[in-house]
Amino acid sequence: IGQGCVVTYNESSFVDVLAYGSVMWDHVDRAAAAELYGKLPFAKEACAKAKIELVPRGDRDGTERLMNRMVGAVQAGERLGWGAEGRLTGKDGIARFKIGASLIAIRGGVPLIPVVYYGGHQSMPLGSLRARPGKISVRFGTPISTTGIPEQDARDFAGAAQEIMSHMYEDLRTERGAL
Repeated sequence: IGQGCVVTYNESSFVDVLAYGSVMWDHVDRAAAAELYGKLPFAKEACAKAKIELVPRGDRDGTERLMNRMVGAVQAGERLGWGAEGRLTGKDGIARFKIGASLIAIRGGVPLIPVVYYGGHQSMPLGSLRARPGKISVRFGTPISTTGIPEQDARDFAGAAQEIMSHMYEDLRTERGAL
């Protein structure tokens, strides 16, 4: 554990979730996931062992308690993985960000680290039961400082991070020759 940060990423399909599992664990100390994952057999136990906390959707007080724990964790030097869009989007691109990752980073006074996955949507679009051969690219961006950003600007900060990650996604698309 070193300097705390919030590592935030896009997820367009379940392939991106698998990419997260294979790439991110060297870069995060704990993570958050949709409460829905806890309904899978043995998932709550597995999440607890992996230091993945489940976000209680539709429970503002529960989410606020979780975010407060996460702020404490990043202030203590932990690296937190928190999805930027707050859901699997099914979009070939970056969808609108929720403000959770931004709020945690701002409240914790730690940088936001943008990470972009490209190729999951092409390999297995959300809703598809069939995967196609493909390559998943993962790109880590430059840390985005939260210094001097007040909490009331979290929506604007999330929008700025979304714009940065949209450019990263399009750069990967261009490099892969998909345009």
